[in-house]
Amino acid sequence: MAEFVYTPEEAKALLARLSQPFAIADVKWRVTNKTQDGKKGCVAPYADPRAYTARLNEVFSPAGWAFELSSETTVGLTRMRGGKCVPTGKVTIIATLDIVGIGKKASTGEMWADDDNACTRAEAQAKKRAASMFGLGEYFYRFKDLGSVLWVPLDDRGNPTKLPDMPGWALPAGTKPKTSAVPTANRSTVPVELQVARPQSEQPQKTVPVVGSPQVAQPSVAQPAVAAKVTPPPQQNQVHSISEPEKKFRAARKVQETILGVDLANNILETLAAKLEAGEIKGEKFGLATAKLDAAVALLTKVREVAEHTHASALLTLLLRHELQNLNTIPTFQKLYRVALDMQVVPAIEKRAA
Repeated sequence: MAEFVYTPEEAKALLARLSQPFAIADVKWRVTNKTQDGKKGCVAPYADPRAYTARLNEVFSPAGWAFELSSETTVGLTRMRGGKCVPTGKVTIIATLDIVGIGKKASTGEMWADDDNACTRAEAQAKKRAASMFGLGEYFYRFKDLGSVLWVPLDDRGNPTKLPDMPGWALPAGTKPKTSAVPTANRSTVPVELQVARPQSEQPQKTVPVVGSPQVAQPSVAQPAVAAKVTPPPQQNQVHSISEPEKKFRAARKVQETILGVDLANNILETLAAKLEAGEIKGEKFGLATAKLDAAVALLTKVREVAEHTHASALLTLLLRHELQNLNTIPTFQKLYRVALDMQVVPAIEKRAA
């Protein structure tokens, strides 16, 4: 008897159903990284393994799919845990998802062997990765492109006090995305955010070269003649003169600077300002600034994640090679990029930032 196979049209329709975003109630968030003061954290969305099982059952029935599992163990490794270097190993699970009539996809999950739930967590990771190859849960990997939006306030126990709004592409069909009020809420704090970069300066236009437009920072001083001709009061004029890209830049700037540090954020903006002035880069300056800082946030976050799984002696050697005390005091983007290259964690998004 010939093996059952869906037609291309049937397979396409079934996989489209499989790849639909999970219901909002099934999506949970975990903190993956924190700022040095612990007041903000980067969150990542995920769904419980039971949500994956339910979706597979819904689309293909319980008899229409199955996982095949195998495992490997690596010993003789060490890692930092609780500030100490401990001997350990790694548990690797290989999960192969076989969907009847469509095919098989395999992926791996790994966890430190000294973790109390190493096998369970590695298995869940492997299954989710294999499922994403068919489109199930694949959209979760797109969240990393949101940059500073994923950094939220944390309470004293390290739990998020606020969660990011879900973008439209991450919502089930028929669900409307929430309208974010961040730009409006941050209007009154714009001058403070602009002065964070160089508090020793009393001139806002000198704090951040990229956004140092006298029309925005000092409308009543730089253009007194123009202001005199306009009937509405100067404060009202200032609000209406702010472009949408500038609103987004100002709303995100404080979070980005908290993650990157003042020196690194300033270096990125100063470099961008110089390239804009020299004509090396073309485009809307606030949009470019937001994109550059978001790219740096994504890169630094990835570097920190890899550092957590790097042997203590190897990490110390890397820091000494780049003349750094730690990964929280990187002064320039060039140095951050060299560190990322050294750690082999530079995907396409960071190359664009360079």
